[in-house]
Amino acid sequence: MNLSPSLGRLVPESRSDRAAVGALAALLVCSAALRLWIMLAHRPGFLGYTDSQAYIQAADTVLFGDTLRPAGYPIFLRLVHVVDTNLSSAILAQHGLGMATAVLLFLAVRRVGVSRWWALLPVAVVLLSGPQLFLEHAVMSESLFGFLQAAAIYCAVRALTGEAIPWTVAAGLLVGASACVRTLGLLLIPVLVIWVAGSLLGTRRRKILLAGVALAATLLPLGVYVLEQRGETGYTGLTKAGGWNLYGRVAPFADCDRFDPPEGTRRLCERRPEDRRPGPNSYIFDGSESPAHRAFDDPFAASSDESGRVRAFARAALLGQPLDWLDHVVTEDLPRYVATERIVRPGQGQGYEALMDTLVEGPNAGQALAAGTTYYTTPGQFTRQRQLDTLRSYETATRISGAIFIALFLLAIGGIFAAPGQERRVALLLGAVAAVGLLGPPATLFFDARYAVPAFGPLAASAALGGYVALRRIRRRDPTTRASTV
Repeated sequence: MNLSPSLGRLVPESRSDRAAVGALAALLVCSAALRLWIMLAHRPGFLGYTDSQAYIQAADTVLFGDTLRPAGYPIFLRLVHVVDTNLSSAILAQHGLGMATAVLLFLAVRRVGVSRWWALLPVAVVLLSGPQLFLEHAVMSESLFGFLQAAAIYCAVRALTGEAIPWTVAAGLLVGASACVRTLGLLLIPVLVIWVAGSLLGTRRRKILLAGVALAATLLPLGVYVLEQRGETGYTGLTKAGGWNLYGRVAPFADCDRFDPPEGTRRLCERRPEDRRPGPNSYIFDGSESPAHRAFDDPFAASSDESGRVRAFARAALLGQPLDWLDHVVTEDLPRYVATERIVRPGQGQGYEALMDTLVEGPNAGQALAAGTTYYTTPGQFTRQRQLDTLRSYETATRISGAIFIALFLLAIGGIFAAPGQERRVALLLGAVAAVGLLGPPATLFFDARYAVPAFGPLAASAALGGYVALRRIRRRDPTTRASTV
């Protein structure tokens, strides 16, 4: 096969590897067709989720006006708006971010020698998963967060296999930016810093230096964000009402007889038995169920002092009842990664069915569209219902749950324990990022299919590495395979 030198570097010599490259190209083409299809079936994008209206209003008016949601995603909307004032352009950009996420994860695992075929696993999960496709098509922050996460992973792997300092800085900046989009990104900061200190090569002094560089890089975008918010609103921090999320996590089990409520928070105590209490979402947003609503209004109207008291109560309950917190996380939330539609109590996070219904047909769509017409030149919504129904069927058939989730999880765990040397370091990084995405929301808020989707890309990348290592070990132990390769 005669190829020019430059083209020869791109086209592998073996037939199997060329087939894998062809499969990658086919996945990209199919995913592009899927994304074009959904844009033609429904324009400009899904607006049914309450957050969509809040994001558009923040991008249009006061970026830091939302007390509960970070402003990173509205900043993204505003930046795209500078290029094109049609909302469809923002949705198109998000579909592009989804495809870029898949490619970055492919390149990250290929960087440490994972075969092209196994490296296609995260590509398929990100590009072909129906929930991923639908979230990309909604005015929601998940596609941006997933891209920043994947880009940080790629840069961290490059720091391991190439020039350490510039790639570490890039990884840190991306992790810091991800925390401005979703506060879950804060948990990625210690993951990156500890991984850099333990994984990058060099003397102890050099590792400490690189860890410091990583930490400084993560804090740079966060520092700019906090300073900008302080100048605009007077509040120093990421979200003024963020403590309400933790309150929602602990309120279903909080028992004031087992801890001392901080001053001014006894009104948050209640006597309902634990098995008759609703889920976390009700305590955050439902005024008829939440003692915090009755005491301090809601997260959007409460003063900084009142939100601070809610936060203090939540921390006291968590520290006073750690085993109850663990019980709720392990028995009520984590099983939903396998059985997503399992609901233990009303007011839990949404499964796939409820999430898709809300995205497509949520009651907030009209208000979000009205907000959008003041900021965007988009005249209204257009839907080809039959095509959208077909896409809904496709979404249902391509969810990551049940046996698929279990298989990915087991392969990822296997890679962490079985991979040697550099491969293990990358397996630890991928596994830690996936763990943050999978465990972080249930631990600090609740399980929700929306929050789960960005974690599946790193999980699949970790599974790809684990599967590759396992298959390689099997082949080395098989005398028939060894003989055929001599």
